[in-house]
Amino acid sequence: MVYRGNGIYSCIDRRRGRVFTYDHEGNLLYIFGGLGSQSGTFKLPTAIEDIGGRIVVLDGTLCELVTFKVSEYGDLINRAVALRYDGDEAMAVGLWEQVLKLDENNELAHTGIGKAYLTAGDYREAMRHLKLGMARDYYSVAYRRYRNEILRKNAGFFLTGASVLIIAAAVFVRIRRKKKGVVKDA
Repeated sequence: MVYRGNGIYSCIDRRRGRVFTYDHEGNLLYIFGGLGSQSGTFKLPTAIEDIGGRIVVLDGTLCELVTFKVSEYGDLINRAVALRYDGDEAMAVGLWEQVLKLDENNELAHTGIGKAYLTAGDYREAMRHLKLGMARDYYSVAYRRYRNEILRKNAGFFLTGASVLIIAAAVFVRIRRKKKGVVKDA
């Protein structure tokens, strides 16, 4: 395993020969590599290191180093995760939107955007992105805050409406009792 800075780390799976990259929360960012004989694959990955922003994997069987350069997609994800790691979720939104242009089903990008909207107080938009990002816990938080905001904004209407209904019901009952009383006396 190699720590790559900004809460990002990569590790190798020797059985499948793949490199998995995660963020500081344990979210899978991307996977690359594999077992094989073509370029970018290994016979037996033994060690991994980050040298100057490039991932270098030692193939123990072939005794060679395989170097990987970060793609545009990976770079966008790395930069967005780094901004979020530094607490600047609002700045990360633009990068996450660029990730969505390359992969509109990227759950991590939707979750990142949803968290930024949640922090900014735009709960409705946060719910939309968090639902697409399958982030149930954060969606629940956004939903609860959105519901409370709606109740707070409309509490006067709800209470006034309830009061009017109670008064109307009381008046109706009183009128009905008087009509029944008048009919009995006649």
